[in-house]
Amino acid sequence: MWDIFAFEGELLVKRLDDPVHPEPPRDGEGGNACQTCDEGIAGSIWSDDRWMHRTTSTQAVPTVLLSPLEHDGGAHLHWWFTARPEGFLQLRGSSVIDWCDTLPTMPDEEWQPDMTAIGVAMAAGGGSAHPPT
Repeated sequence: MWDIFAFEGELLVKRLDDPVHPEPPRDGEGGNACQTCDEGIAGSIWSDDRWMHRTTSTQAVPTVLLSPLEHDGGAHLHWWFTARPEGFLQLRGSSVIDWCDTLPTMPDEEWQPDMTAIGVAMAAGGGSAHPPT
């Protein structure tokens, strides 16, 4: 009944698996390489001396990750930022991620300028913009 929910009809909730103890090491833990550390700012659209914005692969809406350059345990601390195209009211709120799995991806000719604009806007407050890859 939620107007922004991406699904309709009856849905089944998947059974939650039993907990695993101890948890297996993630990237960067227990001798595993950390891809984020290995790549550094390569692939980011903005960085400063402590943070970077990385793009995800092309998706239905502009999406970037903010993460520190310094390693934070098993996985780099990161926040997802997902934009919504103006006028698409169903893409408001947390359901935008669900919609991203069902909508077509943005064409590269739209994705690249959006990522460039985000990097440039971030650099206006400090740090450096980098061309999207």
